Amino acid sequence: MGGDQPNDNFATWLFDSPGSHNDAFDFNNVPFLDFGMEYASRDFWSLDQTQSSNVYDGLNNRTYSTPSVSSEQRFMDVVDANSHISISGGRREAIVMLLSLFMMKKKPRLDASVPTDSILYGAESGDWPNLTILALESCLRAFWRDTAAQVPVVHQPTFSANACEPLLLVAMVALGAAARVRSKPKESVRDYRTFADFIATNLRWELFTHDHAQPPVHLWVAQTLLLLELYEKMHSTRQLHERAHIHHASTLTLLRRGSPMVGRSGSETPPSEAPTRPGSPNTSVPQHDFTTTAKPASDTRSWWKRWVANESMNRVVFAAFQMDTLHACMFGHSADILPHELRLPLPCDDSLWTAKTGEEVRRLENTFAMYRIKQPNFLDGLKRCLHGYEVQTHHFARMIFMAGLLSVAWHINRREKHLQFVETIPSVQEQARWKSLLLQAFGHWRQSFSEVLGDTAHRSSGGSRDAPARDASDPTTLFHLAHLTMHVDIIDIQILSGPKRLVGRRVSDKDRASVVQRVKAWASSSVARHATLHAFKLLQANLCRSSNGGRMSDGSPGWTYSCRNDPFVYRPWILYLAGLTVWAYQYATSQSNNTPINTASFTTTGLPSQSSAADLAKQYISSCAVTDNEDRIPMLLSQEGCIAVLQILAQDFVNAEAEILLEASKRMQECIRLLKEQAKPG
Repeated sequence: MGGDQPNDNFATWLFDSPGSHNDAFDFNNVPFLDFGMEYASRDFWSLDQTQSSNVYDGLNNRTYSTPSVSSEQRFMDVVDANSHISISGGRREAIVMLLSLFMMKKKPRLDASVPTDSILYGAESGDWPNLTILALESCLRAFWRDTAAQVPVVHQPTFSANACEPLLLVAMVALGAAARVRSKPKESVRDYRTFADFIATNLRWELFTHDHAQPPVHLWVAQTLLLLELYEKMHSTRQLHERAHIHHASTLTLLRRGSPMVGRSGSETPPSEAPTRPGSPNTSVPQHDFTTTAKPASDTRSWWKRWVANESMNRVVFAAFQMDTLHACMFGHSADILPHELRLPLPCDDSLWTAKTGEEVRRLENTFAMYRIKQPNFLDGLKRCLHGYEVQTHHFARMIFMAGLLSVAWHINRREKHLQFVETIPSVQEQARWKSLLLQAFGHWRQSFSEVLGDTAHRSSGGSRDAPARDASDPTTLFHLAHLTMHVDIIDIQILSGPKRLVGRRVSDKDRASVVQRVKAWASSSVARHATLHAFKLLQANLCRSSNGGRMSDGSPGWTYSCRNDPFVYRPWILYLAGLTVWAYQYATSQSNNTPINTASFTTTGLPSQSSAADLAKQYISSCAVTDNEDRIPMLLSQEGCIAVLQILAQDFVNAEAEILLEASKRMQECIRLLKEQAKPG
């Protein structure tokens, strides 16, 4: 696609098969209005963010910081293998001063029943006797164990808890505290939950008023904003969940204005001879060969520091994109980042990211260069993934590709809805083409990912806190979420279940009546059967496993899944959506028929009449998930089975910590009530 074709656009290039005449896409033809400025084509793929290490040196100190040391000394200090969790007495005092500042600005509403050995005890007097070094270090350990792999934006080998920005550190502590709470029985460490909410409530304001929270955004600010948003969205109160959505756009604006989404523009930073990592299609800065001349150790440390800053910012951008897309699919929000905005190469291989020294990074880079292994840029990789071509890459990059496919699906769905609003409906052939291509891409992505991970990819890690870090992002779960996203209106099925408010707005009787009609029409279509089948398969993959090794859910003997024990932070909510999809199809189909569904085909499968809810749910899910014939789904419907599934999910979610999951438990109970009322004669 060249400059002589002004009408060409990104979608045309993306959906053309690789190797066609349109393979060479020219970004100069696409109006990137969000940036408000022109970028020369040679700057599109420039990742030479290492040219301005001062931009990413977010280590300036405020009144609550520890005594300053040089950035070079900080980098030399991280040779200690425990620097990522080790907290000194001075750093503990800095954290106490910061939290005391929070306390003066806005006192938390502490429950009177909180015991005096709480981590917040004595806070009103400015003393935090129970906020010990051991308590802080335990939170950091929990962060690296449970959260770092899912949002890999902080470089553990060079991270120093005693040298980083205090605001970044307390964000990590809050997520670690949330992980500690989830790893214990409910209510056993409630003070850590209060502690984490207290940090999150005050942290955002402190970030926004910091001098570094302006374009071009400093690395530590971007990292802190992402970690804070993850906590607010998935671990906290409904109020903080809504606040995260409100301020999500601010985070993206900071990333756009600072231009890390396209690589640092040459006009923003002075020239430098610092190398970019192999695989960066950077034509403006010459690549250096470090194999011919030995470099002093100080040069290696300086180079590695810039390399880490460069790679960390790259990962921040992709993590923000992944979060933006997943939250849009899961909660019905808007997806604000368009795929073509990310004109970057993929993050480096995991082996480079986890390397302990700069020398090791160089050796690995030289090995990759010897075998001509390099990371493709994101858009080329996304196009190949969309068309079913294999892209040899690592775990995090594969997660980014799924976010890219979901983003493409979300934006095209939104485009079709807008066209229907202005009475310009896309042709059936056009809709069928892109949907078929995306569905095939989802399947190829899952198969490729599962082959790389091995058999563990097919075994859900839900319920097993000891699962490997990479299993915390299960491809099977995201694969079925992708199909639900394509075939279910998440907002409609939630409104059907009867909430008074959704996405911050009141649901009127007129809204609900319109939704009832839409869901009835949806339930009579083939896409509804397709969505319901994938919902059953998702529930089976995560709930009907006996080899997870996790704790049993309270009140359900033999049921191995527990949302408290799930290492994948998004999976409980995705399971909620799957259960809601099954219920919506059951409920709408029964309403359309004006009679309850005949359950004989299910109850004659040899199930004991006095089976527990867990056994009944497992039997029901398994009987519906094994079929590959979507048309058989209506024959397998069972109100008793559906109620059992909803009951099990409700019982599990009531043990959660996040308020959105507690609300999901209540919503499941309401769905049970509606099904029972529907089953009453007359």
